[in-house]
Amino acid sequence: HIHGAYLTMPRWSRGFSLRRGKITAEFVRKLPGEEVKKMTAEELHNYILDGLKYNENDYARENNPVHKGKNLARGLENVAYICPKCSSEFTMRWDKKVGGDKLRCSKCGNTVKYLPSGLLTGASSEDKSFPDLAEWTKWEREQIAEELSQGDFHMQMDADLFKVFDPLTFAKTGSGKVTITSTEVIYEGTDCDALSGIPYKKGKPLPKYKNRTLEGVSKPIRQVFEISGMRGLVSRYGKYFEIYSKEGELFRFYVDGQKVYKVQQAVKLLSRN
Repeated sequence: HIHGAYLTMPRWSRGFSLRRGKITAEFVRKLPGEEVKKMTAEELHNYILDGLKYNENDYARENNPVHKGKNLARGLENVAYICPKCSSEFTMRWDKKVGGDKLRCSKCGNTVKYLPSGLLTGASSEDKSFPDLAEWTKWEREQIAEELSQGDFHMQMDADLFKVFDPLTFAKTGSGKVTITSTEVIYEGTDCDALSGIPYKKGKPLPKYKNRTLEGVSKPIRQVFEISGMRGLVSRYGKYFEIYSKEGELFRFYVDGQKVYKVQQAVKLLSRN
């Protein structure tokens, strides 16, 4: 098991700050060759899987590791998007003025503190929090599943469409709206050939193309992606999600960052039905 790796660079904090802390590794099992010979392939497979089981939050509770850094909670709002107290969606906000290690609900004021151990707590006795992010997101997935069970699911958001310009670059090719229903992901907006689009790097147009416009180039389109054929979505929390068309073309949608996680989880659950 590797201890502390997740706490040093959580996926949801990608692009923000690296946390300084200890990373250690340990062997938790060893299996002599004589024992291997006595086991079936299935027994050996299950033995290995059982040995791989690991929960970083349990490790944090038992050992109280310290991982230091600035703005420890920045980016957390893109995964922990439902308030644990009032259950409002997309209201958890990171604000440096509140404290770099805190999220606050813009509706009810509930404040959650991210500890150096990677665990969570209410900022005061009146604030409500889950003990860790795993519990928080588990509850959120349950909320999504309950919403989906009601039928007629509908989620819509503004989106900028990007496509592959070259092996290292994406270009903006249009904009419009993405709608998720119980059976489809639908993009209605504009689009053009990637080579006629505006190449971006680090959120900005490349200098050579900064004056390029999509006016008169991008044309109206309606692109439908059947959820039944999906196994999930590739996403970067807080920024975008990606879908391949039946023809194998990659569509990258930049949307309200807090909505990416819900889109990913909703499509994942719907694709299983």
